[in-house]
Amino acid sequence: MNALIGWSGVVGSTIVRQAPPFEQVFRSTTIGGIGREEYDLVVCAGAPGAKWQANREPEADRASLTRLTAALGGLRCRRFVLISTVDVFAAPRGVDESSAIAAASSPYGRHRRELEIFANEQFQSVLIVRLPALVGPGLRKNALFDLLNRHEVERLDPDARYQVYPIDRLWADIQLALAADLHLVHLVAPPLRLGDIAREAFGLQLPAHRGSVPPSYDVRSRHAALLGGADSWPVSREESMRAIVTYARSEPRVGA
Repeated sequence: MNALIGWSGVVGSTIVRQAPPFEQVFRSTTIGGIGREEYDLVVCAGAPGAKWQANREPEADRASLTRLTAALGGLRCRRFVLISTVDVFAAPRGVDESSAIAAASSPYGRHRRELEIFANEQFQSVLIVRLPALVGPGLRKNALFDLLNRHEVERLDPDARYQVYPIDRLWADIQLALAADLHLVHLVAPPLRLGDIAREAFGLQLPAHRGSVPPSYDVRSRHAALLGGADSWPVSREESMRAIVTYARSEPRVGA
């Protein structure tokens, strides 16, 4: 029996569309019943994905993850897949799956690193999937969402560098990682300058920012070739940018 936790979120709903049907699916309001069965595979996309909200309300975020780990405490499964984030790194630059992790600087990253540690201690066979920024249908909040909806774009730093993963690859990449018996994988693409994304995909020119240090991500993977990529990235710059352009052209704007 297989189960999916967090089926109603962006990542979970994507997995529902891509994967064979799960015998059981759970969300935050029903997670309490998951410990009653024994599972072959459990995929957990149950950690809240809104980074801005977790950092603004850290205690509420920690409480949400505490409820999740409490529900998982009695779970029995042969393989456990945890969807996590590259924000577990305090400095997400020049690191890969072999890199040591210091305490993340943000509550969002710290709390999800704690969830990774819990999973590794709780389950015998674990695959942790760390994701960067995502692009695909149904995004609710990130810089791409703001660019699409022209929401406070003046606050976006054109010199910020993000890694953008096309979420339509997710289940296929998870299957490759499971087949290779990986325990940790970074699903990442080369960094893209936000000003270039805004201009090439959304037709916007972002104003220069002065005096602030822009976000900068450069997380790499030791498993790029296994996942069909090259160098240190499973996803190429071209594939990442194509997915962003598709999102910009096809995703409806909020309120439109």
